[in-house]
Parts: sequence; structure tokens; C-alpha cells
Amino acid sequence: MTTPSLIGRFYDQLFRSALYNLTLRARPVMPDSILPIVFSGDAERGRALRVGDLIKTLKAMEQPAGGGRLDFGPLAHAQRFSWLADLEASGLETSATVARELTALWVDEHARWNAASWATNILAERLGNWLLYAPFLLDGSDEIFRDGFLASLHRQAQHLHRVGGIGRPPGDGFIEARAEIFYVLMFGRQTRQLDASLGRLAGRIEGEVLADGGHRSRNPSRHLAALRNLIAIRAALAMSGQGVPVWLQTAVDRMAPVLRTFRHGDGGLCLFNGSGPATREEVERALHMADAKGRAVANASHSGFQRLTAGQAVVILDTGVVEPTGAGESAGTLAFEFSTGRRRIIVNCGTPVLAPTPLREVCRSSAAHSTLILEGTNSSELLGISAMGERRARRTGSTRHEVDKNILIESEHDGYVPLFGLSHRRALYLSADGLDLRGEDTLSGNRLAKGVLRFHLHPDVGASLVEGGRSVLLRIGKTQGWRFQVSENGVRLEDSVYFGEGPRRQCRQIVVPFEHGAASTVLKWRFHREK
Repeated sequence: MTTPSLIGRFYDQLFRSALYNLTLRARPVMPDSILPIVFSGDAERGRALRVGDLIKTLKAMEQPAGGGRLDFGPLAHAQRFSWLADLEASGLETSATVARELTALWVDEHARWNAASWATNILAERLGNWLLYAPFLLDGSDEIFRDGFLASLHRQAQHLHRVGGIGRPPGDGFIEARAEIFYVLMFGRQTRQLDASLGRLAGRIEGEVLADGGHRSRNPSRHLAALRNLIAIRAALAMSGQGVPVWLQTAVDRMAPVLRTFRHGDGGLCLFNGSGPATREEVERALHMADAKGRAVANASHSGFQRLTAGQAVVILDTGVVEPTGAGESAGTLAFEFSTGRRRIIVNCGTPVLAPTPLREVCRSSAAHSTLILEGTNSSELLGISAMGERRARRTGSTRHEVDKNILIESEHDGYVPLFGLSHRRALYLSADGLDLRGEDTLSGNRLAKGVLRFHLHPDVGASLVEGGRSVLLRIGKTQGWRFQVSENGVRLEDSVYFGEGPRRQCRQIVVPFEHGAASTVLKWRFHREK
């Protein structure tokens, strides 16, 4: 039986061959039209762009250490050309010149297929960015750059069309569809080609958008990226005079409310399942362009999230089933985040987008989430580069009760049953005024085990042990004081890290150790506002 690795090696040899390279026709054909830029770049990032680092990474031909999908790290960031948007927005007089020099470098170094820079999802995002910012690159360029850039663009488009979904990770957020449709609109002008491309997009939406409007990755930042791609496709179709299909508009309308589900009071997104940083402005822009009026989904049962809101408090709880690959990229089942007003209190560590693979793998662990961990073991088995093993939280349950604006969520998972014969149940209660968050974690089963509860604190939250180590006083801003209390002895504070705003930040975490030695162990804890 042929294995995926054998198939992958076969395609690698085929695409690397000189004969295949000759079949990619180099035609420096100019585009017939331009595309609308719906989501502009970040001017500050553009002005702070480290060109020297980009030059080094644009020359790279190898996968990062550890192998696997090329999704994260400096190499991926450089090869995607997403920084073109930031350079264009920077307003610098030299921005177009720098962009052309960096693009020409890539064209010279990567004229032929290689496993790193021509990986399907990387190529698709780069192609989409080249098409979108073609005027920025071509205006004022000389003939040598123009011919080289356009020939390379067409070669990559041909390759992407041939490979189709080969090597495309599940739930890629419509990156490939965006590039394909952009290319047809700019160069194709054939109804048959456009219809075929839209038909493939419709099929991908059916596979990637869940019944409640969540993205199948269950990753808030990837949900945002997927929604942005659909909005960009919609805008390109409208600008080119094509009708916007009803199913495309429906997908945007369904996804926007779930994006609101993932928001904290500061406007940014929560950090679950490999999610990286997303600014308030980025989220606001996506919601504005979506023009969908639906409110945040409180019980996103298909996506596996519960949202509790009362007063100024927001609690977001992950209650979802962990999938083997392409979704459920972390072992953070029943982890939660908690914020009040514009200030986050309890967080998960988040994903270091530009960090090397080993650090990203650490941040996928259960210990990087605000949840219960048994024997230092992940609640679901983690494999390399976002894949999951056979032992996963396959069965989860969640029940929601609301009485007089008080909210109670009861959830459970079976991720620890195969190893320890123990099931974990978590109940969260949020009072109607948003000033009292209570939790109850219950382990059921007869096997002896040790574990900890972890509550990662946002870097801006100060923490001090009080009452002989039985509670923790939290300082939030200049005026707010909250207190954490737990039914067990031995509360301690440990160091942690946070990647929710991009760069690594040091923070603290509350750790509650416990031992399970009976049929049932119940751990009760509470966060409440000090008067």
C-alpha cells in the first residue's frame, strides 16, 4: 500500500526534475486588470521591516529544523510575501524600490521548484500577494524586473493549478482558492475558468466552515484569515463586474458572528488551537468589511466554544472535540480565558508565529493552557507540526444553563481515559454582575494520579500570594483588585510566557497541585473582584 510519505517523495522528485521545470511556461504577460486592496498593511510594521533578515530568509532553500509543514517561523513569513502589504502602507519613498529588489532576489533564487518555497500553501499565499500588489511592484519598474516577475508569477500559477489540493493542509483558510480566483480575474477572463474556480471554492467552504459558522481549524486567528480571504474574493468579484454567489455571501454572514465569539473586551482574539496575535484594528476591519450584523454566538456547539458574558466580564471556554490533523492543533481541551473590560486576566500562552518549530510545539501542550493537567501529560497526544496522535479528547460534552443572567457551563472530556482511566469535568459559573467567576474541576476514576491546575496570567496582571499561600491577590491596572481562592492547599506562582501580542512577554501563572486517590476528586476555585 502506498503511504503518504512515498507519495510525497514521488512528487518531490517529479517537481524537482529538469523536465518538469521545462513544462512551466515563462510568459511575461501583463495583467488585464487590478484587484481591490480590502485589507491594507500596517504602516509601522512596514517602516520597521528588517530588510537584512528578509534577504537571508528569502534565499533559504531548506525546510526548518524538524521538517513538517512550512507554516510558521521567519522562513515562512518571508516566503509568503505578506510583508508586501506593510511596505506598501509604510509611505516610505523607497518602499517600492525595496519591494522590487526583494522580489527580484526571490525570482533569481527560486526560479525552479523546491520543497520549501514552492510548498503549496506558501506558494498560494505568495501568489495571492503578488497578484494583489502587482501595481505596487510594476509601476516604475524596468523591463528586466517586469519580465522576470511576470514570468515567475505565471509559472507559479501553472504549478498551483496542476497540483490542485496536493500538499494543501486541511483547512487552509481558502488561501489556494484566493490565489486561483485572483489569477483568473486578472489574466483569464474566461467564464469557464472562473466557474470552475468558484465551484472548487464552494466545495472548500463546505468542508471548512462548520454548521455554526466556525472554521474547522477551531483556531481564532485562522478563522479571521479565512474570513478575510472570502471577503477579498467577494470584493474582487464585485470589482470585476462578476456577480457574488449567494453561497459566498452566506459563508461570510455565518463566519462573522463566530469571529465576535472569539473577541475579548480589548477587541482582540482569544488564544486557542494554535491561534496567534490579531489586533483590535484587524478584527474591526474584517467585521466592518463583512457587513454582517449577527451577534456573537454564545453556544458555538459545532466549533466547540462557549462564551459567557456578564457585566464587563468575558469568559471563553474550549469544549471541542480534538481532530487528528488540520484542526485541534493543541492539547488545550477545557482551557478558558477570562477578561474584564479591556483587561485580560486569565489567558493561554498563544503561538509564537515567527519562532522556530520546537518553541511552537511547547506552546501546543496542555501545560501552555489554563486547564487541568495529569502527570505532566498532554490531554491529547501531540505529534510533530500540528498533527495529533491516536489518543485524543474524542468525546466532549457541554451543557449551558442561564438563570437571571447568571451563567453555568458544565463540560467534560475523555482525553485522559486511555492512559489513566480518569475523566475530567469542568464547571464554570459567572455571576450576573460579572464580578464573580467560579470553577469546579472534577476527576472521576479509581486510579491514583497527581496533577495540577494552571491559570496563566496576562503579563499586565500583578500577582502576590496571600493568606499563607491559600489565595492570590491580583492587581489589574491602577484601580482593580481581584482575588483567587481555591479549596486545596499549596497554591504557588510560577513563571510563564505570553505570545498574544506578537513578541514574547514574561508573565506569571497560578499553579494548584493535587493528588487524586479516590473515586472522585473535586477542586473548587474562584476569581472575584475585591471591594
